[in-house]
Amino acid sequence: MVPPAFLGRNRSLPFLAWFRKTFQRLPLQAWRGLLASLLMLVGCLPPPLQAPTTPRDKGPVPRVLGAQVTLFDSPSYDALGRSLDEMRAAGVNTLFFRVFQNRGDRSHGFVRSQTRVGVYFDTDEAPVVADALGRVCAMAHARGLRVFAWMTTRQCGWLLEKRPELAGWRFDPVRRDIVRTAGLDLFHPEVIEYLQRLFADLARHPIDGVLFQDDLVLRHTEGLGPAAQRQYRQRFGHGLTPERLFGRRAGRLVYREEFWRWAVWKNEQILRVIDALIDSAAQRRAGLYWALNGYYESVTQPREGLAWYAQDLRRALRGRIDYLCIMAYHRQIMEEMALPYEETLAYLAGMTRTAIGMAEHPHRIIMKVQSLDWHTESPLPAAELSQVFHAVGAGGETGLVYVRGKNPPPLAPVRSVYQR
Repeated sequence: MVPPAFLGRNRSLPFLAWFRKTFQRLPLQAWRGLLASLLMLVGCLPPPLQAPTTPRDKGPVPRVLGAQVTLFDSPSYDALGRSLDEMRAAGVNTLFFRVFQNRGDRSHGFVRSQTRVGVYFDTDEAPVVADALGRVCAMAHARGLRVFAWMTTRQCGWLLEKRPELAGWRFDPVRRDIVRTAGLDLFHPEVIEYLQRLFADLARHPIDGVLFQDDLVLRHTEGLGPAAQRQYRQRFGHGLTPERLFGRRAGRLVYREEFWRWAVWKNEQILRVIDALIDSAAQRRAGLYWALNGYYESVTQPREGLAWYAQDLRRALRGRIDYLCIMAYHRQIMEEMALPYEETLAYLAGMTRTAIGMAEHPHRIIMKVQSLDWHTESPLPAAELSQVFHAVGAGGETGLVYVRGKNPPPLAPVRSVYQR
């Protein structure tokens, strides 16, 4: 191993001469470890995040019967109050409130937007669309509703616009090149430090919990930037190349053996980031509940979930996550899997049973159902929503959340299930 060039300069200095001779005698792995430690000592590299999956230290969790609102179209806080009253009367006990906004997103109707991108809470770390979270919490709490702040991680568009170099990297199989992604790089130390500060500010507000947006994943070609390369090399002794990870068969991308080690390692990084954010938030507000969105494939096809999203839901439940929110969106599943409606309902029941089997208590599982059509944004018919709730309930008693848009769904099916 040839030492770095700087060790060959100024040989007249006794310390550098000794340093150079010592490094020349070291084996490659020892040389790498000592160099990394030296760089951390002088501040060139941050210390690595701690090992993930620290067990949660809380007792049983309360059952969530929730509403996740993508957009409140209420034109005033008074109108918002009436909407919260309707939810509470239907049996809702938890509100999942969107506290971030990217380009293309609409602002909640009851605020006067100060900017097109940013967050809905007071912070110096991001543009503030409106400082609304505290007031929303007060209104919800007055009605007996808990509030989970629904917050992004990788899709902080305001930061990416200002610091595009913090975007992640992925392999583009068409161009056969490594290119930038649309989300933040979860391996970049500046990204992690930024998110820690942002989530600490979020925790200053009177929320009851946090729901991580479904962007807290690494897709199957993501995770190939310089920071990931350096950390992977330190861990396994060699770098990452598309040729090590992917092959081609009949014109399609296939996964090599190294890909699966990489996928597990990416999942570990996601869990480390989760732990870091929980620790930062706990310094401002202890006792928050933490919920993680899980893709339906990660339940029914865990190997594919690991490959496609770097998700391992069983491992997440062994860590500090309190709730696992399964995105059991039946119309999306029908479309993506080309399933008939009745088979989709049976699929939901089976998915629920499988998810319950992952947790030591079924209330740590929250099944999220769609109550609107993604394409038209129209609320679903009451009969359809009732059938979806029944299918999920056939799999066992879990937490429940209906995801709605600007227009509320028919609340009779919600009431019949939530008040049972």
